[in-house]
Amino acid sequence: MRIGLFFMAALLLLALDCGILCNRALGSSNKGNHIASPKVYLITAFNDPYKSLKGLSKIKKKVDFRKRKHWRIKGPGGLEEVFLKFYSKSNLKPVFIDHIDAPKLNHILLDESTVGVFLLAHVGIATSSGDHKQTPLVIAPTVLQDNDGNNMKDVLEKVHPNIRWLAVLGCNSQVLLDRLGFKSRENFSDGKEKKQVQLIADGVQGFMTHPKKELKKSLERSLNFLPHNSEYEMRALNPQGRYFRITRHYPIDSRFNAHSLKPVMVKMGGQFLTSFPELEFGKSQSKEVYFENPKNRELAPSQDFKVTMHLHSKARPGSDPDKLGRLNIEPIDPDREQFSGKWSLLMSLTDPLKPFGCEHGSQVYKYTVQNEISS
Repeated sequence: MRIGLFFMAALLLLALDCGILCNRALGSSNKGNHIASPKVYLITAFNDPYKSLKGLSKIKKKVDFRKRKHWRIKGPGGLEEVFLKFYSKSNLKPVFIDHIDAPKLNHILLDESTVGVFLLAHVGIATSSGDHKQTPLVIAPTVLQDNDGNNMKDVLEKVHPNIRWLAVLGCNSQVLLDRLGFKSRENFSDGKEKKQVQLIADGVQGFMTHPKKELKKSLERSLNFLPHNSEYEMRALNPQGRYFRITRHYPIDSRFNAHSLKPVMVKMGGQFLTSFPELEFGKSQSKEVYFENPKNRELAPSQDFKVTMHLHSKARPGSDPDKLGRLNIEPIDPDREQFSGKWSLLMSLTDPLKPFGCEHGSQVYKYTVQNEISS
C-alpha cells in the first residue's frame, strides 16, 4: 500500500514538473517572438561638419561647428546627452555611435535588435540642370556622406523589418528618403494605417542650423512608433527572399601589393546586399546576406542574380584588376534548382586579363545556370 502511494506521489510530482517545464518552454517560445533587448541608435556620419561641407557651399572661412554650443555632440548639453536622457526611463537601449562608416551602418541596419535609428549626416542632391550656381550641393544625384565624403546612400536600401523608425537629420534628408522609397511620417492619418506600416521615415530639414532643437522634435515624433515601455514583436523577412554567403578574398598571389583593400559594397540584381570594410593582405571576409523579392515575382537568374562589387571611395582604382579583391558567392540553400549554376567574374572584351569595369572601381559576377555551363 505504501509502495503504491509512493509510486502515485512520484507520478504526480513528475506530472507537475513536466507541466512546469512545458509552461516554461511555451513561455520562452512566446518570448522568442519579441526582441529581447531592442536598441535605438543615435549615429553621426561625420567627424568635422566643415570637412564634408567644404567645397559644397559658399562658406569661405573655415568654421569648426563642433566648438559651437548649439553644435556640441559630446559632453554636457550635447546631442548625445539629449538622446541618452530621452531614453533613460525606457525599456529601449539607447546606443550612441560617432564617426560611422558604411560597413558599420550596414551592420546596424540589418541587426534584428535594432528598432530605431537617428542618423546625423550630410545629404547632397544634384539638380537636373547641373547648375552649380543654382545649387551648391551638386555632387551626385543623391549623396549620403560619411566623414571622408564617401557615399553611403545605398546602405539605406537594406533595412531589417524590425526597424520601426528611421530619421535622417541633415539638409535634403527628406528628398533622399523619398527617392529611396521610404514612407514619411506626413503620410499617416489614422491609427489603422499606422499598424500596417513597417517603417516610418523622418527627414529633418534645418538640422545644421538648430541641431539640438530638431533632434528633440524628431525624438518626440518617434514616440508614436517607438513607445518607451512596450514589447517589440519580431518581424519575419519576406519568405520569397533568398539567402547567400558572400566571401571577399585578398589573394596571396595578387599583383596588387597594398597592405589593405578599400571598403566595398555588393549588389545583386541592382539591390544592395552588404558592405565590407577594409581587407588586409592575405585575409578574407564572409557574410550571410539576404536577397529580397518584394513583389514575389518569378526571378530571372541571369539578371536578378548578377552580382556587382563597387568601391565606397570616390577615388578610382585605376586599371589594376586586383584592387577590389575577389568574391565567392554561394547560396545557403543550394538544393533549389535555380542555384544549380555558378557565379564567374566577367572579364573585359578588350583585355581578357582585366575584369570588366575595374577602371571605374567595380566588378561584375555573372550567374550561369547549370545547363548553360554543361553545354
